[in-house]
Amino acid sequence: MKRLGYLILLCAFAAIGKTGEAAPTCSQTYTVVAGDSLSKIAKSAYSDANLWPYIYGYSSNATAVGGDPSLISIGITLNLPPCPQPGQAAVTAPVVNDRQPRAANAIEALTAGDYAPFTDQNWQNGGMLTDIVHAALGQATGTPSYSIDWVNDWSAHIDPLLRRHKYDMGFPWFKPNCDEPETLPEEDLKRCEFYFSEPLFDMLIVLFKRSDDTRQLASDRDLHGTRLCRPAGYFTFDLTERGLTPGETIELEQPKTVGDCFHKLVDGDVDFVALNQFTGQSAIREFGYGDVVTASEQLADTLGLHLIIHRGHPNATALLRQFDAGLSALRRSGRYDEIVGRHLAIFHGQNS
Repeated sequence: MKRLGYLILLCAFAAIGKTGEAAPTCSQTYTVVAGDSLSKIAKSAYSDANLWPYIYGYSSNATAVGGDPSLISIGITLNLPPCPQPGQAAVTAPVVNDRQPRAANAIEALTAGDYAPFTDQNWQNGGMLTDIVHAALGQATGTPSYSIDWVNDWSAHIDPLLRRHKYDMGFPWFKPNCDEPETLPEEDLKRCEFYFSEPLFDMLIVLFKRSDDTRQLASDRDLHGTRLCRPAGYFTFDLTERGLTPGETIELEQPKTVGDCFHKLVDGDVDFVALNQFTGQSAIREFGYGDVVTASEQLADTLGLHLIIHRGHPNATALLRQFDAGLSALRRSGRYDEIVGRHLAIFHGQNS
């Protein structure tokens, strides 16, 4: 009954907040109402949700919002910048670091959720990799204090939050092949501006196929001409590195969700779904595809998940050495294996 009362109260506030509020438009002030986010406001004002950093970095907005742009308070006033002219890029003003002065040598790390079992606020200890980073920073010498913040908008991590040194480090990220930058899309190319830690965890990328698919795959060339599926927004550099170039050697379907990929597989619209084993197994369980979809043991690929630090950070190399030393000590002590084993047991228990 108490829970119901809270829900009714929240709905009432939401209804009151929306009453009489004009839709946000550029070159005006806007008062935040219930249900707003910076990306939602950017979508309304500029017809592009990805321009939320344009709002966050403008005027005094960063100070009004605070250090976590994914959490904005009802009632604050934002100054919406002018609409970019046709053909003109929206230039974000430098983000003001509005945090309180940090203690000497204190480290501020950044992650996001909805990536179980690796990082998820609803998972034990925030997920396997959050648990590992906590423990590694605790093992690292010369780290009197640290914090891990959650900003549940992955697209904001690389740019602007880490590129502008709003945070010292972020996790978890895959490392593209920066020795061949010409093969990388722009979003993956930005990662080459960062230092990468030793792997936090090596994740298996597998091909999921229909159970009645009997074809044998001896090499990546056997995938030439096939139809692969991976959701929109997911990295693709690993495919290109293997000679599986979308539009050339393979067809790549990129629907909105993981579920869409598996529906296409079951319907025969694609030949394989290329995903990490955990996300794929969870989707198979969620949609009840256990009898019709299986993970192929052929042509699996391993990619490391890393902690990253921008190369322009004034203490980048020292921070990286510090963290890697803590991670190495964690492995030597046996705690690393204990943490991984505990989280994998939870995951497999939920997906059995």
